[in-house]
Amino acid sequence: MVAFKFRLGRLSRVRDIQERNARNIWAAAEAVALNHQEVVDHFKNEIVQSRQELALIQAEEAMEITDVLRTLDLIERLEERRRIASERAQTSRFQADQLQESWRLAKCDSQALERLEERAKDEYQLEERKLENAQMDEIAMQRNAASASSERLQTEDSN
Repeated sequence: MVAFKFRLGRLSRVRDIQERNARNIWAAAEAVALNHQEVVDHFKNEIVQSRQELALIQAEEAMEITDVLRTLDLIERLEERRRIASERAQTSRFQADQLQESWRLAKCDSQALERLEERAKDEYQLEERKLENAQMDEIAMQRNAASASSERLQTEDSN
């Protein structure tokens, strides 16, 4: 009996490697996108804190205009940095989503080849069982023929 060998086994292994590489590339891009989003969230928090500081400064009776202007300038710079970080986060999110789609396609290819291999293996096992059954039938027929011939010889000898 010959062991099962999938004809597309090499292609299947190559597609598995491609799928793993695509997943790793997507995971790295996803980490970058999440990092960029964390930067955006950090700037949002800084802006909220600066606005709270501004509200406290404006609530003081002896308010210094330079403190107000300095805080407004800080808020403006933080908002500009948040805008830039937000654009960067959107770009990296878009790239990560595209890479995720590439990974999904590679995964589908790999899974399709796995299903083909399973079908081919099932067909191979079915053929092997058919051959085994044919061999068993042949052996049974030979035994039956030998048994019938020995019975005939015994009946002829008895007569």
